[in-house]
Amino acid sequence: MRKFVADTLAMIIFSTVVGMIIEIGIAGLTIKQSFNARMIAILVNLLTGRLQGIFYDWIFKKLKVRKEKILQKYIGEVIAFGFFQIPFVNASILFLVGANFSQISRSGMTLIIISIFISKPYGFLLNFCRKLFKTSKKPI
Repeated sequence: MRKFVADTLAMIIFSTVVGMIIEIGIAGLTIKQSFNARMIAILVNLLTGRLQGIFYDWIFKKLKVRKEKILQKYIGEVIAFGFFQIPFVNASILFLVGANFSQISRSGMTLIIISIFISKPYGFLLNFCRKLFKTSKKPI
């Protein structure tokens, strides 16, 4: 249960902040559309936050990521974030709030590009939440 709470909390916090910046600032959604998207995102994140954490752990296991290997850890975070978050979560949420194909595409492409930069902060937040909820002895 603690892993569910830790992973889900990390995803809700991160998704809210980054999502609104991208949706309003880059994709051109209105504040109302972005707010609605974030409300739906909370519901979606309740369902997918732990799945993202499981996928994150699985990618790290498959890549044999070790804490001391900074570049390897970074690559794992980019892959774990990008391959789960963009196609499954972002596009479906925007579709549900009435974003058009162009807006969904711009948002997705932006996430692909900036996942290079935002994957590390998400990994940090995820590990911080896991440590806070004492879900693992050695967070990666």
